[in-house]
Amino acid sequence: MTNGNLFQSITHLSIRKKVYGLFALMFLVVVSSGLTIRASLESASKDTEITNALGRQQMLTQAMAKSSLGYASSKSRQKTIEQQVQSLDNYVTQMRSTYTKYVVKTAKKIGLAISMDPDSESHPSVPFPATFTRKVNEKVGKNSGMEIDILSANPVNPLKGLKTEVDREADQFLSSNPKGIFSKVYEDKGKLNMVLYTADRATLKVCASCHNAIMGKSFKVGDILGIRKYELQYANNVAVGRAELNSTLDEFNIAKTVFESTLKAVQAGGRYPSDLSLKNFKTVKAFTDTEMQESISTNQEEFKKLLDFVELMLSSEVNSDTYRQAKADILLQSNELREASSELVNIFSKIAERNQDNIQWAVNISSLVILSFLIVVGYFLTRSVIRPIVKISKALESASHGDLNQEKLNIKSNDEVGRLSQSSNQLVGNLQVFIAQTENVLSGNTKNIEHNLHGDFKTSLESITKLAEKDRSQLENILEVVEAAAQGDLTREISVSGDDALGKVGEGLSKLFGDLRESVRAINENALVLAGSSEQMTAVSQKMASTAEETFQSLVSLF
Repeated sequence: MTNGNLFQSITHLSIRKKVYGLFALMFLVVVSSGLTIRASLESASKDTEITNALGRQQMLTQAMAKSSLGYASSKSRQKTIEQQVQSLDNYVTQMRSTYTKYVVKTAKKIGLAISMDPDSESHPSVPFPATFTRKVNEKVGKNSGMEIDILSANPVNPLKGLKTEVDREADQFLSSNPKGIFSKVYEDKGKLNMVLYTADRATLKVCASCHNAIMGKSFKVGDILGIRKYELQYANNVAVGRAELNSTLDEFNIAKTVFESTLKAVQAGGRYPSDLSLKNFKTVKAFTDTEMQESISTNQEEFKKLLDFVELMLSSEVNSDTYRQAKADILLQSNELREASSELVNIFSKIAERNQDNIQWAVNISSLVILSFLIVVGYFLTRSVIRPIVKISKALESASHGDLNQEKLNIKSNDEVGRLSQSSNQLVGNLQVFIAQTENVLSGNTKNIEHNLHGDFKTSLESITKLAEKDRSQLENILEVVEAAAQGDLTREISVSGDDALGKVGEGLSKLFGDLRESVRAINENALVLAGSSEQMTAVSQKMASTAEETFQSLVSLF
């Protein structure tokens, strides 16, 4: 469709359709602008969410380091205590073996007594190996904050039997795992204590034979003679101590999952955790920005290094050189990863700023489009509706005051306003023709009247013409009768009658002339009577005159 045909089609539309069309277009513009702005705001909101997620990565780098090192420290302390107990246990074993081998064996050779309580003996004696070990342990434990004791389910010394449920539990465990360490934590007087147990085994034949002689049982080297109990205070604060003992890698694993998932999502698009509970997720599109992708790759490389150092620390022997070096590397690498994460945030912040500028432009353009459309709507309504209607109103107002000599309204469309303008022009034109033709009719020119009137105008003009023709013939009749009467002819009749003025005049004159005719007839009749009387009077007068003359002659003759 050409522009001309389109314009012509538009001009043929009704005002309602045009207005509805404009408002429909306006609605589409507003909705489109609203959707654009909404999409821009949603984009800005997503940018904020991504910025927060990337900013969270920096925190997660430190959380992973803290959690892994905290876990390692907790396990390290427990492992250190176990190592200390193991070292002390080895020392106790070696010490007792040496004491048994060189002291007890020699004492037996020289006939020196062996006693459980040498201090109470009246004669020189040496302590049993277990007694000697206990006394040495008491001294060592007192200086190290650790209590050391040797217990047995079947003790040589009745005072050193299993005393608590934990002792019995440890004895049962070590019976099945003689090379292991049984540990337990318990609360006592608002403090947290730790107790560890190891197996007390016969390391020399002399130990086994001695126990054979005393207990009446068959013991051999390597058999468990009892359990060694190492007890120490773990923490003054129970809550802090338990938190350390119960330390896990859960926080590290969660931080690791969130960090890794977020990196993958911004690299290739997809879901990423929106919280650390891993219950809520959000979606992000892959970033095509080259600098952004390079920074993501750098973060992934640094992240892998951190994981490798954590894995190395956890797999290394506690307090070994490799273990300590891995801990130091974790601290350094977490800082490197934080720097890389910070750089990623900076790069994305620039992208977000560009998006903000685009959003501002979208808002400005949308506002400008809406404003322009409002101006177009206002211009259309003013030009196509308001101004033409004002002109039509003025034209009709002028016509109502009798001013019919005015220019025709300009018709630019075929809508209601155009048809209203055309109707106004036709109304004024028809009034002009009607008045002109009416003047012709009233002036007596009722022949050859030409007009292009329709409807009531035509009917009214025809009625006026017929009435004028009728009135003229009636007036001529009246004039003829009056003129005849003026010439003395009262025999003519007036045929005009009716309820209008001319009819009433005709009826009045007809009555008047009727009365005149009656009067004339009466006068004629009276005249005839008078004439006869006059003749009679004349004859009488003549007779009287003749008589008088005769009398006079008679008188004269007398004289």
